[in-house]
Amino acid sequence: MQHLMIHFTKAVFFLLYRFLCFSLLLFLFCSCSTGKAGEKTRYDFVQDFGGVPDGITNNYAAFIKAAQTLSHKKNVQLQFPKGIYYIRDYKISGGKYKNGISDIIFTGMDHVLINGNGSTILINGNFKRSADYGLPGVPYLYAYNNTVSPFTFTNCKNLVLKNFILDGGVLQMSRDSNVVEGFNYGIAITDYLPAHQSKNIIIDSMLVTHFATDGFIVRSSGNNILVTNSSFKNNARQGVSIIKGKDITIRHCNFDSTGFTGNYTGHSPQAGIDVENEYSLAELTNVQVTHCNFRHNVGFQFVSSSRSGKVMLDSCFISDKSNGYEYGYNGLGIYSKNSGIKNSIIFGTLQVETGGEKYLGDTPLLIKNNIIYSGFSGAISTDYNNPVAMVGNVFIMLPNPHPNPYFPFIRNQNAVFQNNVIILHPDKMQTHALAFTSLIQNVKSAQGNFWLLYGKSLPGTPYKLPNDVYYKISTDNSRDIQKQYIPESWLHKSISQAVGLPAATVERLLRYDFITNYKTRAFDAGLLQQADSLRATMKAIAGE
Repeated sequence: MQHLMIHFTKAVFFLLYRFLCFSLLLFLFCSCSTGKAGEKTRYDFVQDFGGVPDGITNNYAAFIKAAQTLSHKKNVQLQFPKGIYYIRDYKISGGKYKNGISDIIFTGMDHVLINGNGSTILINGNFKRSADYGLPGVPYLYAYNNTVSPFTFTNCKNLVLKNFILDGGVLQMSRDSNVVEGFNYGIAITDYLPAHQSKNIIIDSMLVTHFATDGFIVRSSGNNILVTNSSFKNNARQGVSIIKGKDITIRHCNFDSTGFTGNYTGHSPQAGIDVENEYSLAELTNVQVTHCNFRHNVGFQFVSSSRSGKVMLDSCFISDKSNGYEYGYNGLGIYSKNSGIKNSIIFGTLQVETGGEKYLGDTPLLIKNNIIYSGFSGAISTDYNNPVAMVGNVFIMLPNPHPNPYFPFIRNQNAVFQNNVIILHPDKMQTHALAFTSLIQNVKSAQGNFWLLYGKSLPGTPYKLPNDVYYKISTDNSRDIQKQYIPESWLHKSISQAVGLPAATVERLLRYDFITNYKTRAFDAGLLQQADSLRATMKAIAGE
């Protein structure tokens, strides 16, 4: 009897276990399909909203229906079966053809996933943006015609948008030459009303291309916005514009060829990313850009304005449109307070101030441990006197550099230029044999810098300077100059506080492959490791 009771008890528990498992599965299934009062929590863009992914059918009405249905919803998903979703309608905001077409606006959502599953959203850009109207006191003209933004979010929280290709149709678009940018965005986070606060938003695995304004614009009154694993290419004004928001992280993203949009051309500043605060000083701060690639944008590859705060780039690859030979306004412009760039590889010129941009921070701009390849100036910090600390960087002059600019050009009484390596190229001697080549003048401090000449004009061919040819480094009027390390052969043309380096020591410093790795086109941590080894060698020499 006891034996039978044990079996009976086990059987009861087994049936109870199966019932509980089935109930749990049923609950999970129901929770993915229905909510309170039978509301669905999982939507299919084709089945529920009439989307047609054939690349031909106009899906504008389906998008509007989806946005209206999801707005003010919580804990819902919107799935797009893979395909091409065409939006033929475009906005005409005034004039006799005004049509009432609007952007696709999702409002007040919370805990929402929108998944494209690799789908393409193709926007109709086959129209002209004419010079339709102007504004009082503004010297520009505007067009009534603009494309529809497929994803505009306002007052949304805990949102994920992922796995789409968005094509803004600018290759089919034309415009009058005096018409400026309009509202032609791929993705927009925009909080206009005081009560709105978009936050905790993830933009993941997107390709946003060929929009007539920005691929993505952030105007958030909230915080915690992450953009990851995405590319922004061939947009007319910016890959990404950030004009309002806090705690914004951009990582593992590409920003490429802004301003290259066929006959449409582009709109200034035509940057990869533009961080430009348009609100009060506290409303744009803490922007982190890590492991991103910037290349071939018409304007700045990256730029941040003085009214923005705490913008830091780390471990990025940046290349101007001629792979290092452009002037400062096509390279990297960091003007924002308490900001900087570190551990990055740059082909171009770094500029840390511009006219009319007074520095508003309380700590110096930090330019640290970067490799900067440049056929122009490498770095520019001039008479605007923004506080800046350039520490531990390696400046490498490219072959056939521009003949006139100083390399680098640092004339700033608030600049600290410390423990950097400046590697000049013999090609400069053809036009600048007896002129000042580098300018570190009237700076706050210059200490422990190594000034070297790359010793080979061609691989395997020793390069020797003629006796009457030398580099001149100007340090006139600088307040704190200590131990500038230069080859012994330059001592008779010395700078102040010069410490001569024997030829064997110079050869040891120049042994690293990254010094002549001019064709690098992507971030390579190995190059930074070589630069760390070079700095360790410098430290050992300075301790001798």
